[in-house]
Amino acid sequence: MRKIVPYANDIKTASKLFGKGEFMPASTSLANISRNCRHEPCDNVLEIIRGLDTENTNSSRLPVYFSHNPAGTSTLNMVHWAQMVESPEEVLKYFDFGHWSVNMKHYGQRSPPSLDFSKFTVPAYLFCGGKDKNVSLRNCLQLYSLLPGKKDVFYYDSYTHTDFIWGMDAASRVYLKILDILN
Repeated sequence: MRKIVPYANDIKTASKLFGKGEFMPASTSLANISRNCRHEPCDNVLEIIRGLDTENTNSSRLPVYFSHNPAGTSTLNMVHWAQMVESPEEVLKYFDFGHWSVNMKHYGQRSPPSLDFSKFTVPAYLFCGGKDKNVSLRNCLQLYSLLPGKKDVFYYDSYTHTDFIWGMDAASRVYLKILDILN
């Protein structure tokens, strides 16, 4: 995903490379390939997402997971993510439209404003994984510190990025916690 970063502020190029609408959309052909995916090729793709740790992964379920993923997101969402990767530490900004005049139209200023976390007042519970290669514990705690509606942070030392949804014990460790919070 970091390969997108160089195109973060060149929306036209990003759209040409990744499509104008949906980034990695779900498709029947991709689902068929994914459904039949076995062992090493699938494991390699999953390693890119979650890291090398497979301790909490039910490998027999990988064809099921891959038949539903990738599920897609907008190309502009991925461009915004890439812009945030490029941002200086502790600075998260709204989407940069790539030209000062377009930013001016949307924000009334030449560059996008920083996100104002004081407006995020909804109750917030964060779940952090000790083996997450995409979101470090430091980043998770940093976000938590910025949220005025923060309630609690849950840390799972052995969890990778995908263990929160696909982990063998996610139902008992994560899902039940979420249900308790919602109740």
